[in-house]
Amino acid sequence: MESDNVFLSENVLFELLDHSFEKASAPLIWQSEDGGILRVNDAAAAYFGYTREEMVGMNAAGLSPDLDADALRTEWSEILRSGSISLCARHICAGGEIKHAEIVKTLVTAGNSEISLVTVENVSPLKQKTDEIQFLYEIMDMSNDAIFVIRPSDGRVMYANEKACVSLGYSPEELKGIPLDYFRMSSKDWGEFAPYLSRLSEANGNMLYCAHKRKDGSVFPVETSLKSFIRDNEKYNIAVVRDISERLRFFKEMEEKNTTLEKLNDRLTAEVVERTMELHFTEEKYETYVKNAPDPIFFTDEKGRHKDVNEALCLITGYTREELLSTGIFGLVAEDSLRDAESAFKEMRKTGKASVSLKLAKKNGEKFYIYLNIAEVEGGVYMGICKDVTRSVLLEEALKKLNEELSERVREEVALRQKQEGFLFEQKKLEDMGLLINAIAHQWRQPINALILYIQDIMDTYESGELSGEYIHTFETVCKDLVIHMSKTIDDFRTFFAPDKTRTCFDVAAEMVRLMKLLRVQLHDRKISYRIYCICADKTHDCTEDAVMDDCPGGRALVCGYLDEFKQALMNIVYNAVDAIEENFAKGIVQKGFIRIEIENTPGHVVLRIKDNGTGISPEKLSKVFDPYYTTKEEGKGTGIGLYMAKMVIEKHNGGRISAGNADGGAFFEILIPKSSG
Repeated sequence: MESDNVFLSENVLFELLDHSFEKASAPLIWQSEDGGILRVNDAAAAYFGYTREEMVGMNAAGLSPDLDADALRTEWSEILRSGSISLCARHICAGGEIKHAEIVKTLVTAGNSEISLVTVENVSPLKQKTDEIQFLYEIMDMSNDAIFVIRPSDGRVMYANEKACVSLGYSPEELKGIPLDYFRMSSKDWGEFAPYLSRLSEANGNMLYCAHKRKDGSVFPVETSLKSFIRDNEKYNIAVVRDISERLRFFKEMEEKNTTLEKLNDRLTAEVVERTMELHFTEEKYETYVKNAPDPIFFTDEKGRHKDVNEALCLITGYTREELLSTGIFGLVAEDSLRDAESAFKEMRKTGKASVSLKLAKKNGEKFYIYLNIAEVEGGVYMGICKDVTRSVLLEEALKKLNEELSERVREEVALRQKQEGFLFEQKKLEDMGLLINAIAHQWRQPINALILYIQDIMDTYESGELSGEYIHTFETVCKDLVIHMSKTIDDFRTFFAPDKTRTCFDVAAEMVRLMKLLRVQLHDRKISYRIYCICADKTHDCTEDAVMDDCPGGRALVCGYLDEFKQALMNIVYNAVDAIEENFAKGIVQKGFIRIEIENTPGHVVLRIKDNGTGISPEKLSKVFDPYYTTKEEGKGTGIGLYMAKMVIEKHNGGRISAGNADGGAFFEILIPKSSG
């Protein structure tokens, strides 16, 4: 009897459990060890979108993309160990929809069998809400504008995206809790941005224009848009702040060219078109807008046939509304703009919108220019908004013509300048030729005196009866040597000033030695000595008489350029040193002059340095020594052309660089010329 009572109690208990299983509002599933579905309630069938019969016999791995046989074995081991497990899962429902759920699997022993009771809680709405919030944050962080979430009660920052932190120079933690107005500068501190910000504020009342101050103290102009939203019964403000520094600089440049208003109007027109496409007008609003709009507006089909036009289009074209409806947009387009109009309509049919600049013709034949924004407003009907840009186009054409005229004037001025420079170079060359002729006169004076003495001596010897064949032979030899020396001087002079306008390669050291030999006698008479040193591989050679550097790894000091001009430039620098030394003679500062010349042969360049013990160059004059017509000499003693010409020759004609400075009380000039590979 006792055993029968127990049996009845268990049946009652199972009936109660079965009743609870069937009537439970939560999805419930009986699941076997290997994931097989043994039984489901109505809530589970509704959750997955299957019938109860369809679900029985399915496997849990087929309902979840995250489950396989190994995962099911792992779960079962944990259920046996702890009695139940809780986890998050994704389920694939009958229609392919993915749902997110939190599930609890509880171990149940039925006789000798062990199964699990799976309780499913659908958390997809919560997951969707969380994902939306995270997605919004990610979008805000991707934005190129600074975005702030503001608490309306006190105006303090609750969230700032990455762009906001970078633009203001603060970390997210530093920005949180600071009022947004903290960064806003008073209008008196806007500085150069003030006039532009004020004008923008007047032109666009929907935006706030001001200047913000960064953490480092710098100020930049911004455009702020403020929107409000309510979430979970709490109100929040979103401030989108855009750095408009580049835009203001653009405005400033355009204002100088008298096109700022046109550019601003174009931008505003584009905004009107965009907003117009977003609005859904009723018939009454549509008619009111079209009738009163200040800009010409038309409605057309995809072939350009007018459906409707406003009064502004009639006024600007001179046609009546009926004439425009029968003409169509292509009837207004000038012939040279037809291709642009056809391309724009092709783009419009493809993408639903297009923008293009066109030339139109009025009824009286007068031409004018528009900027057209056209977009589809309803099936097969397109709205075009026109902006009259005639003034802007005409200004652009006038500016283009002015630029062409200015370019032509520049070319003429450059040609004139080049002609004048050529004249100055020739004038300087003649002046230098005079200096060399003077040097030759110095060199001829001694042999001529010697010839006169020999002629007088032969007469005296003849009259004394001492004239012999040996004497005559000696006389002949000495006179020939003197004449050959004088002839060689003339040859050197002719070679130095031989006209040579071809680019050639030459040895800087050899040409320097040759030049100084021409000037040697003149320098000696002025009590000025010189030495030439060739430097190669940290070794210094005296090359005063001969520029030989046979043991130099870099070879000869070869460069390519215009030799004639190069020698003339060197002579100008040497004579400049002579004048500075003689000025020191006159002041009694030095008794002997000295010019040191160094030619350094490096792997990539030949470096020429000319140093003297003259007056040097004062710091205030050092930056001007190469300017044309600038001279440090007394009035009448210098033209200011020599060093200017030397710079032009070295840098423009021979591809080098020249610089000046002071060293050891005197001046020095350094010339750097790319070395020739030949």
